[in-house]
Amino acid sequence: MALRIRALALVAAVLTAPVALRAGLLLRDGTAPGLIDLRGLSGDLAVGLAAAAGLGALARWSRIATGIVLVVWTLLCYANYEHVVALDANAALAYAAYLADPTFLGGSATAVSSPLGMLALLAVVAALGAAALRGGRTNLSRWPIAVAALGLFAVQWLWPEDPAALRWRQHNVLIENARGLAPREPVPSAREPRALESRPGDALPGEPRIALGHSGRNVLLVVVEGVSGAHLRSVASAQGRRTSYDMPNLSQVAREGLTWTNFVSLQRQTNRGLYAMLCGDLPLLSTGPPRMSEYAAFGGPECLPSVLADAGYETVFLQAAPLAFMMKDQFMPGAGFARSIGVEYFDRAYSRSRWGVDDLAFLERSVDMIRELQARGGPWFLTLLTSGTHHPFNVPAGSVGGGEPGSHAHAAYYLDRAVGRFLDLIQQAGVLGDTLVLITSDESAGLRDGDDPTRGLAQSWGVAIALTPERDVATVGEPYSQLDIPVSILDYLGLGERAGAFRGRSLFRSYASPRNIAFANTYLRTVGGVSEADRFYLCDEALERCTSWAVDRSRLFAAPGTRSDDVRADEIAFLREAVAESRTPLVAAKANEFVLMRPGRVRLAPDTRSLQWIFGGQNFAVPAETRLEVEIDLVLHGPGGGAQLIHDFASEGTRFLVRSVPMLAGERTRIAYSFSTNEALRTAVVRLWTNPKVRPTPGLELEVLEARVRFVPDPAPPGGHPGQVEIRRFERLRPVPPAR
Repeated sequence: MALRIRALALVAAVLTAPVALRAGLLLRDGTAPGLIDLRGLSGDLAVGLAAAAGLGALARWSRIATGIVLVVWTLLCYANYEHVVALDANAALAYAAYLADPTFLGGSATAVSSPLGMLALLAVVAALGAAALRGGRTNLSRWPIAVAALGLFAVQWLWPEDPAALRWRQHNVLIENARGLAPREPVPSAREPRALESRPGDALPGEPRIALGHSGRNVLLVVVEGVSGAHLRSVASAQGRRTSYDMPNLSQVAREGLTWTNFVSLQRQTNRGLYAMLCGDLPLLSTGPPRMSEYAAFGGPECLPSVLADAGYETVFLQAAPLAFMMKDQFMPGAGFARSIGVEYFDRAYSRSRWGVDDLAFLERSVDMIRELQARGGPWFLTLLTSGTHHPFNVPAGSVGGGEPGSHAHAAYYLDRAVGRFLDLIQQAGVLGDTLVLITSDESAGLRDGDDPTRGLAQSWGVAIALTPERDVATVGEPYSQLDIPVSILDYLGLGERAGAFRGRSLFRSYASPRNIAFANTYLRTVGGVSEADRFYLCDEALERCTSWAVDRSRLFAAPGTRSDDVRADEIAFLREAVAESRTPLVAAKANEFVLMRPGRVRLAPDTRSLQWIFGGQNFAVPAETRLEVEIDLVLHGPGGGAQLIHDFASEGTRFLVRSVPMLAGERTRIAYSFSTNEALRTAVVRLWTNPKVRPTPGLELEVLEARVRFVPDPAPPGGHPGQVEIRRFERLRPVPPAR
């Protein structure tokens, strides 16, 4: 009897975390459990029982090892809970590489929303585990458990997914990722696809809403991290929606300027949104390496900053966070920004995190940049990107208002106060008299209330507000999207003849005919569209399971109307074409290499509080039957002393190479290695950063002479990639001629 009780305790210990955390998520959101939650629970039980059978076998060999695995299992379950809390989606293996990213790891991955809840869960699991492992082996009959697990896995296989339901509610995280290991591409359409909207050409169509052609006006693009139209009461009310968020300053600005209440955010993740709004192009509408990384490595068509630079504008990109994350330090210069500046610009802050300085400090310091640009006399284009509303939310201690501390609503309220202060300062400086101000968001964090379709759709509900020197006021219900921003800015400035390089319509014009708009959500693994026929439809990334709703085009983000699982052939054909277009290489004859960093120098900051990236944060895809050849060549310049760097190569959570790279001033380090794979790698990453435990000597500069990955067709040994790196060179050379 005692053995049987210990066996049951072991099963309970394994099942406690996934089951309790699923219940906690439903309670946290106030979601009434439905039939679809039973599908998710059956997946938790299937995986949990399989894990219990494995632990029962391990317990016969080592109780200590069993206890360690049980704790790791619990922490992994809790980590996914935090991911769902932050993003309303299960964690994806495709983005596991970010866990080795110090900015992401220190900024988000180690943040815990409920420390007491995590400790209580660990305590319960530890008590059950101790009861199970006390007194020797357990009498766990693995065959009945294995049969039960197989039965539950069969339930998962036979129970169809609901494309309208949030994926975390119907999937166990491990099952969802296992299914994603064999990604299914959209099947090509058998009929002639409907064309995407053509590029506008020299003469922009549509009727102007306001006076246009303001040559030489400055342009200020303010990108607020993760803010949704649902977070502004004046915008939400136009959709007939109530919101618990309170962003009164932005809401008032929306009333006093030009506001678009149906502004579509095309993807999740900052690098996808920035690419769309700066390059007037679709971001990747599926899970995979973003087009910003592709552009940074290979180049691509002309983007908005480049067009404005050619027109005589001084172009500057300024953000609160480290630039190297997501390869913005290379993309922004390639896109045409003369200066790209990150966290190093900010010498003071009310609060700091791995994501940089708080929003108030960022926007106050940005006013200094605006004054500098104004003093130069010529027209300028400045893009600002906040970061305080990125999980886990950088808000100074003691800040009050806008929800519970540590919540997105609390951070959004602090950002709103910062924006209000910022607009007051630039008005006092006389900036608004000759500057077009556009306020938008890189992505939408959405809402955590309402039914699943409403919550999912809110993650595509962006913000678009314009303040013109003419003080134009209007609320526009016509749908627009992020890729419309470049055409709109050029239209306002009277540079419409240069707008033909971009897709999209001008925000400042009205159009007689509606259009299709495609969007996606890489976290929810969905692709969706708004059709000309006033229908909203949503599919999985393979476009195999779809559903649709009737919508009012003037209120896209109101609660969806009558649901139908009958999606029209022309709607699916449009999505297929949009996904294919988003996958089309930016450079037709793409080189067989990925540039990790262009040659140049980086000043090493002797401050261990802020880990410093040299390159990293960007992913690239690796075709099957390919040999990667990595070449890195570094020189450390300075008066003396040294620094210690860390270099790694990883793919989807597996680190194939991790090496410490110590360097002394005057030394040159050359690294070369190869890696072969028979299997396609959806996301691989090669990185270099300073060791946060070793302070660099002041006055050092690291020169990157070469940093690239070459792709060489070369079938690997049968059975997939060998899992080993072949190092050809890892040498330190000295002396190096002094820097001039």
